[in-house]
Amino acid sequence: MYAVVLTTFAIIICIFLEWKWHINMGITACTAAFLIGCFGLGLSPNEIKNMLPVKIIFPITAITTFYGFAMENGTLEKLANHVVWQFRRYPGAIPILLFALCALLGVAGMDAGSIAIVMSPIAMGIVAQGRQPLLPCVLATMLGSGVGSNYMFAAGGTIIRGFIEEGAFAGHALSLSIGIFIHYFICCGILAAAVMLIFRQRGEATATAVPEPFDTKQKINLLLIALFVLTVAVPAIAGEFTGSAALKALAKKLDVGFVAMVFSLAATLLGLGSVTDILSRRVPWKTLFMVSGITFLMGVAVKAGLIDAVTQAIGSSCPFWLVTPLMTLSAGVMSFFSSAISVVIPTLFPMVPVLAEATGVAGLPLYIAVTLGSGITAISPFSTGGSIMLGNCPDEQRRDEMMFGQLISAFFMLIFVILYCGIIAFFIR
Repeated sequence: MYAVVLTTFAIIICIFLEWKWHINMGITACTAAFLIGCFGLGLSPNEIKNMLPVKIIFPITAITTFYGFAMENGTLEKLANHVVWQFRRYPGAIPILLFALCALLGVAGMDAGSIAIVMSPIAMGIVAQGRQPLLPCVLATMLGSGVGSNYMFAAGGTIIRGFIEEGAFAGHALSLSIGIFIHYFICCGILAAAVMLIFRQRGEATATAVPEPFDTKQKINLLLIALFVLTVAVPAIAGEFTGSAALKALAKKLDVGFVAMVFSLAATLLGLGSVTDILSRRVPWKTLFMVSGITFLMGVAVKAGLIDAVTQAIGSSCPFWLVTPLMTLSAGVMSFFSSAISVVIPTLFPMVPVLAEATGVAGLPLYIAVTLGSGITAISPFSTGGSIMLGNCPDEQRRDEMMFGQLISAFFMLIFVILYCGIIAFFIR
């Protein structure tokens, strides 16, 4: 029992240190895993090392390396500017445009953090130039980023699939990740529509400069991105929906990480960018380090019996209808102060199979609860994505207004998501 208490305390301390002093959770979680695992549970260092989530780290490294070329040579930023330019005379459509564009960048393979980095200066520029209402543009950008990032073959979706493959639902990882993406899209689409309806201010036409045309390298990069998306997505999705054994076999061969490496090599040979610069500046080493550290600690927590203790407590004391809302609330509160993809999901996803067995709730609603709950409160100014958006607001007075709006929005959106996840749990068995 003492090991359960220690691992629980360690997780809380790791999150607190990350939020308060921005100490990377990879360091504290790895340290706690070593001390508790080796000296509290008698595990060997090699047993802890074997918990390293290679299935997650490799695809993320490969995907972000490939998309690093498009970020490094300005392809994605120029694409966003071209789309915004086309809608410059329709200011009322700007939030919808931002939502769709962020989702599109995610479907193309970018993670939510990278989308926020690319799109937040564009969104803030639109707000300043066109006198657009601030909050709808911020919320549309964040909601769209979450939708795109959770696409099955995007960076965030790859992490989700990787953690599902580590558990009892490994054989259904793709279908579950498709279900998560669909419900994330539906829920965020409803929220985005509500935001547009509540904030009906139209603003003024955006006076953006005419974007420069794509150069040859950027056109080639766009073509490579399109080919990459088609290569990894079409066989997998077609095989899942048609049941074709041949397509499913082909999809297994076309591993997203290895395919991304093939396209990265092609981009290097075509001179689209410096792979040395991309590896140093575009691969999210901080996120990968955090995922590794928290996975070590959660692996030790499993050995200590923490997950069994939590799931037994919930399963024995919570009625069926309360289990999914409780998971949503837990994920949302954690993500208020930390990263959804590198902290909350690695912490809570391992609990889903045991909790599903103990309570009778299907796995998909629980996975949706964790993903949606953590993704929605990422708008918080204390979370990773929300802080990026806040940092790009150039006006000090509007920054204070924006922070208050982010906090209130995160609270009310989380309430809606709790209700949404609680309802779907009755229909997905």
